[in-house]
Amino acid sequence: MDAASASAGPIGTDHSISTAEINIAGFWQRSVAFFTDVAVLIAAGTAIGFVAMDQLAALGPWGKILGTTAALIYFSYGDSALARGASPGKRFMGLKVVGANGKPVSINRALVRSLVLLIPLMVDARCPTCQATVEVALGAVVYGGGAAIVVLFILNKATRQSIHDLVAATYVIKAGKPPHNMPMPPVHGIPRRGHYIAAGAVGLIIAAFITIATVEEVKSGRRAHMAQIVEALGEVPGVGSVHALAGSVVVSGKPVGFVQINARLRQRPSEGLEAKGTELVHAAMDAVPGAFDPQKVRNVGVRVSYGYDIGVSVRYETFDTHASPTGWSQKGSE
Repeated sequence: MDAASASAGPIGTDHSISTAEINIAGFWQRSVAFFTDVAVLIAAGTAIGFVAMDQLAALGPWGKILGTTAALIYFSYGDSALARGASPGKRFMGLKVVGANGKPVSINRALVRSLVLLIPLMVDARCPTCQATVEVALGAVVYGGGAAIVVLFILNKATRQSIHDLVAATYVIKAGKPPHNMPMPPVHGIPRRGHYIAAGAVGLIIAAFITIATVEEVKSGRRAHMAQIVEALGEVPGVGSVHALAGSVVVSGKPVGFVQINARLRQRPSEGLEAKGTELVHAAMDAVPGAFDPQKVRNVGVRVSYGYDIGVSVRYETFDTHASPTGWSQKGSE
């Protein structure tokens, strides 16, 4: 055994391989590869949106499903044996996805890997019309899971495996170029248990914050009001999706209540976005008057957007304004 090998310590399952031969892809290599792939998807989505904005807008929330499906196909195919384990971004950086045997994985394993990675990135966990327990569970998986993926990827220097790699039993390695191919199977150090604990702790902390916030919404009655607003405005012609938020902020030492309504339209309103926004606020105030009590709520905001969100590309024309409940009532009488 040479001096380099002897000083390397235990690496993977072969103690005779020096640290110079470790072929696990590093943090920056993987990061550049990932954002290169993201840039490819964004460019494709933007090009499609440029020529088909109205068609994509008409899809409403289904547009996000379309874009997520496209991203799943892109990464699942690119990271599988069908594309030699290298999506365009990884190929650009000289990397590839392999199993423990050093060979590219099946498309089924690549799909599992992509699902675990992309769900936290592309799924919206907000669901005011769902049971509170359902929204808490969604938030824990999407936001807590997403944070855990990032933390583990940063901390796990030995293998750079995060949750999606661990679930699919994959590694991202330096592909190498003949005649200097890197060793196979992947050579790496031993991950530390503390890294997994840290990632899990971050996920649990985020899940705890979501739980506390949701419970407070339920106790205050705001959650029920917001669900009623979402349901009422969802019936307005041309509306694709609605999100409503209620709470309070401290101004000059005093709590000031607010309601914010965000609506995305499937159809471009003939009366204009401003008039549509006024219509939606009045519809909400008529449907759920208790949510707009002037004694408790000082500010009601509305953001009306026409366009599309397909996950990999977003484009909106937006009108945004706010007024007091009394101010909105006066607008209705003009």
